[in-house]
Amino acid sequence: MSENTQSSNDEFTQTVAASLFESIFNATQDGILVIDRESRSIAQFNQRFLELFQLPAHYPRKGSDVELLTLMSEQLREPADFLALAEQLYFQSEQVSEDCLYFKDGRVYKNYSEPLKLGTS
Repeated sequence: MSENTQSSNDEFTQTVAASLFESIFNATQDGILVIDRESRSIAQFNQRFLELFQLPAHYPRKGSDVELLTLMSEQLREPADFLALAEQLYFQSEQVSEDCLYFKDGRVYKNYSEPLKLGTS
C-alpha cells in the first residue's frame, strides 16, 4: 500500500469516526457540556444542552466558561451551590458528581459530571 493510499484511508477513518461521534453527540436526549479543565474554556456542547438551559441557539461554541456557568447558575434556586460544585470539579480531577439541579421555574434535572479521560482504557 502506498503512503498516499494509507494517508487517504487514515483520513477516511477519522472522518467516519468524527461523523459517528457528531451523530451520537447530537442524537442523545441528554444535554452535554464539555469543559476543558486546564483552560477553563468551553470545549463543546450539544444542541440539547442549549435547549435544556434555554440558551440562545447562537451561543458561542468556544470561550471562557465563566459567562456560561453564570447564565446557568442564574436559573437555579441555589446558584452558589452550583458554582461551588463546578469549582470543586476543576480541582478534583477524578471526581464524579451526581446531583439534581433545581430551577427557579420548577424544572428539575439530574446532573451527572465526570472527567473526560483521553487515551485511557
